Amino acid sequence: MPESKLILPKQELIEALFDWDAVELDPAKFPDWVTQGFFLRMGRTLGTGKRLLRLGNLFETEIRQRVKENPEYVYGPAYKGIAIAAATAFHMGRTRQVRLGFDLPEDNSVGVQDVFRWKHWGDGISEVYRITVPFIENSDDLRSWAKDWAAHYKRFFDPTGKSKYGFDTVVGDGSAIPAAAALAMELADSNPDIDPFFVIPRRSRAAVQRAEQTYRERRQAHRNEKLAITEASERLYMGTIRDSAKYVLVSPRKGDTRVDPKLPYSFGSPGREDARMIITDDSILTGKTMNDDANELRIKYPNSKILGGFVAVHIQELGPSIRNQRGDPNISSTQFIDKSTLPLYAVVNSEDIMEHAFRRGLVSQAVHQQFQQARERYHVKRLPTY
Repeated sequence: MPESKLILPKQELIEALFDWDAVELDPAKFPDWVTQGFFLRMGRTLGTGKRLLRLGNLFETEIRQRVKENPEYVYGPAYKGIAIAAATAFHMGRTRQVRLGFDLPEDNSVGVQDVFRWKHWGDGISEVYRITVPFIENSDDLRSWAKDWAAHYKRFFDPTGKSKYGFDTVVGDGSAIPAAAALAMELADSNPDIDPFFVIPRRSRAAVQRAEQTYRERRQAHRNEKLAITEASERLYMGTIRDSAKYVLVSPRKGDTRVDPKLPYSFGSPGREDARMIITDDSILTGKTMNDDANELRIKYPNSKILGGFVAVHIQELGPSIRNQRGDPNISSTQFIDKSTLPLYAVVNSEDIMEHAFRRGLVSQAVHQQFQQARERYHVKRLPTY
């Protein structure tokens, strides 16, 4: 395969991350910025149907180039990992059927309507349509369902907000997140002029409380209402929700049961005990989530084979960090990678993002050197990429 083909996923994702404003280069905002070099808003990579299509294609390409066997089961951790797994399965489903699985947090005590009535968005958004869907666990059914509903709803798409019955956003709730992602992708794929926003709300009460705390902290620190709302909302929503949004809400059918009783809070089964599996997620901070999920899948399906864990970006969190409070504050992702129980692959490493920012003049030479020195100090290892 020509070299240009091999490096295309990495080049394309780096450009996309900057085009989508997913890379924050403001050191004043983030206490751990010096060692990390930037902050990633990965929720923005899922923000529209066309972005999901593009991301799913990049993952499918990376997987095809990395593993010799065809995966039969795609598993995604909540929340961004669910949408990525759905996008990956959506693309794989063009040529062969794959099954889909994911997990959801235990605490889903807050209804999606309560999340969307969070006081700082209040009266500005409205639900135009609601679709209830049974759980869909394979790519054929996912694509077929999305195609049928997209054919019906594409005539109501109205990004101007002028139509009373028009919508501009697709919202996925709980176990219906893959169906909502597929609907957003099918709408975008079927017409070049249609690109709905895509949003996943975090339904837990803890998520609402974190959003409110973030709002208070940002408002006090920066005295900027718009920044405070943006920062807080990105804790509550994966994607971009605007105060004028009109949305289609895709919800689980009432009484829908978990398909996989072997894994608590998990949906979707591999269909066979010896299935070939992959795990997809947006990023690796320490690698703990990916390894925990792999170990749980192995315990429940001991005859299965996990071909690898695939992420969009290897962020490589290291050293004392405000975001690394789940364990020893002095650990780096390198230590987890050394102990990883499955092959790990990334479309992009954080060094690739920093190099791109430096070449474009977005960061100074001093910042670039600080970033490199931090990686040398912690003996950071890059994940394999194309």
